[in-house]
Amino acid sequence: MYSPEKTDSGARLTSGENRAAAIHLRHTRSHVGVNGRTALAAVTATLLVAIAIGQMRITVSPNVKSISSEWTDANPMLNMSSFVTTWAEPEAAETAKRNIFKNYIDHDMYPQAFAMESLMVQWLHHLWKGPKGVEPYGTATVGSSEACMLAGLAHKWNWRKNREAQGKDGSKPNMVTDGNVQIVWKKFLRDFDVEPRIVPLTPGNYRLTAEHLDKYVDENTIAVVAIAGQTFTGEDDDIQGIHDWLDDYEKRTGISTPMHIDGASE
Repeated sequence: MYSPEKTDSGARLTSGENRAAAIHLRHTRSHVGVNGRTALAAVTATLLVAIAIGQMRITVSPNVKSISSEWTDANPMLNMSSFVTTWAEPEAAETAKRNIFKNYIDHDMYPQAFAMESLMVQWLHHLWKGPKGVEPYGTATVGSSEACMLAGLAHKWNWRKNREAQGKDGSKPNMVTDGNVQIVWKKFLRDFDVEPRIVPLTPGNYRLTAEHLDKYVDENTIAVVAIAGQTFTGEDDDIQGIHDWLDDYEKRTGISTPMHIDGASE
């Protein structure tokens, strides 16, 4: 008769092979260093497959403790290169915990979550001193990368629609931004077939200004992306100057080119 045996890794073994895998895992943990992460990951993957197909049963507590200590890449509180939130008030963490299982995009099932999303859009509009007497619109996303991708696609589709309405070629979109741009924009340009027009940084000036836009912006520019709170120096690009240049460009050429402001680190 089968009688499972529990190891100190928290696994209940169903065969000698699984016992060997668990022993290998313990041995790897005791000797792993920075360069040994790959070996640990390989052993972990083997165990996860065994668990998935029902060959091994695990208890929760020891494995949660292991993930929280040994398998965490880094302490986010010590990540000085990050531009994401690394701390939140306990009340915010508790709110997230209470709502973690809601599929918020299902507005029919979770109408109050959608109502809160709309309310937060209005708060942000007010916080950034948006114009009065208008109805602000926006949407929640999983993260800033998704937000940038969706915004870039919106600019691309709007540009193409306008070009087609004018009977012009809509197959050669480009986007203008600067050398301090977030990596997500370069991914967008590559993945969605938009020509990158990157204004290079110069010594002493690490932000996008209107100075050289005339060399980069043309009728195929879907948007000029300016950064608010770039991760190099924390500076804002010259948003007002770029805005004024684009307004003047429209007066001179009749071409309306939007500006997208990426609130990277605000």
